[in-house]
Amino acid sequence: MNKLLSLIICIAFLLVGCADTPALETDAPSESASVSVALTSSQITETVTAVVNTTEAPTETPTEAPTETPTEAPTETPTEAPTEAPTEAPTEAPTEAPTEAPTEAPTEAPTEAPIVEPPEPETVMVPILMFHDIKPVPGGTWSMSVDNFRSTLEFLLNEGYTPVTFRQLAGFVDGYMELPEKPVCITLDDGYYSNYEYVLPMVTELKVPVTVFMSCKTVRNESIIPGEDPNRLYKMSGAELAEMEASPYVDLQSHTYGLHGENNTYSEAVRDNSMPLASESKEDYKKVFHEDCRAAEEVLHRAGVWSDVVFSYPCGKYNSWAEEVLRERGYRSSITTDYSHRNLITQGDKNSLFLLGRMNVNDDTSREALRIYLERK
Repeated sequence: MNKLLSLIICIAFLLVGCADTPALETDAPSESASVSVALTSSQITETVTAVVNTTEAPTETPTEAPTETPTEAPTETPTEAPTEAPTEAPTEAPTEAPTEAPTEAPTEAPTEAPIVEPPEPETVMVPILMFHDIKPVPGGTWSMSVDNFRSTLEFLLNEGYTPVTFRQLAGFVDGYMELPEKPVCITLDDGYYSNYEYVLPMVTELKVPVTVFMSCKTVRNESIIPGEDPNRLYKMSGAELAEMEASPYVDLQSHTYGLHGENNTYSEAVRDNSMPLASESKEDYKKVFHEDCRAAEEVLHRAGVWSDVVFSYPCGKYNSWAEEVLRERGYRSSITTDYSHRNLITQGDKNSLFLLGRMNVNDDTSREALRIYLERK
C-alpha cells in the first residue's frame, strides 16, 4: 500500500507538471500538442493499472509460503523422537535387575543353615525341706524350736541357697521362669498356730518364702484361745490363715480337708489317711477324694488363696487314683515324705512336678545330714 500511494503521488506531480509546461515553439498546430498530452495521460493510466496489478501479486505469494512451511516441519519431528527413546530404556533395565538378584540369594542361604539340634531341656535338682510345729522349746520328731528354725534358715542363706515356691517350679516347667542356681523349697505341714505366731514374723524379716499345707477340717474356731490348754496343739483360725496368705512370703495349699491320719470322715470304716478303703472301687474312691479336695479348696479360697497349685499327701501316703483326681482338678504338683526321691524338675515335663520327695527336719537334724541331702545330684 505504501508503494501504491507513493506511485499515485508521483503521477499526480507528473500530470501537474505536464499541464503547466509551456508549448514548444514549433510550427505544428496546437491540436497536435493536445493529442500528445492526451496520449501521455493514457499511457500514464495504463502504467498505474499495471503497477496496481503488480502490487497485488506479491501480496498472495508471501502469505501462503511462510504459513505452510514452518508449521508442519517443527511439529512432527521433535515430538516423535524424544518421546519414544527415554521412555523405553530406563523403564525396563532397572526394574528387572534389582528385583530378581537380592530376592533369591538371601532366601536360600538362611534356610539351610539353622539345622541345629535344639538344646536339651534344662533339669534342676530341687531339695524340699519339711517342718511342722515351731515352738519356743525343743520338741520331738514333728516339731522344732524357734531358735533352731531360724538358724536353719540362716544356714541355707549362708550356703547360697535361694528358697523358691511351687508356683516358681511350675513356671520353670512351663518355660517362662528361671530358677536360681541353688533352689530349695521350705514347707510346713498341718497349719499349727505356731506357724502364725513365730514363722510369719521370721520369714518376713528374712524375706524367705514358705509353703504352708493346711489340714482344713482342723481350722480353729475363733472362740478358742490358743494356749489355754498347754497340752493341746492349736491350729490357725480362718482370720489367721487370711493374714498368712496376705503375706508375700507365705503360700497356703491343701493338706486335705478331712483325710489326715486315721479318719472316718466319709465312711464308718476307718480310713488310713487319704488311701482307699479295702472294699472301695476306683469310682467310689475318686468321688470321695474329689469331695475332700473341693471342701479343702473352699476353706483356702475363703482365706484368699487364688489358685490350687500343690497338694501334700498326709503322712506321705499316696495312690494312683488320687493322682488322677489332682490332675483332673488342675493341680500342678504333689509331694510326699519320701526322703530318697530325687526331685529332678525338667523344663517341658509336667510329670516331673508330681510325687516329689522331702526331708523332715527337726531339732535332732544335724548340719551334716542336712548338707548331704541338699547336695545330692
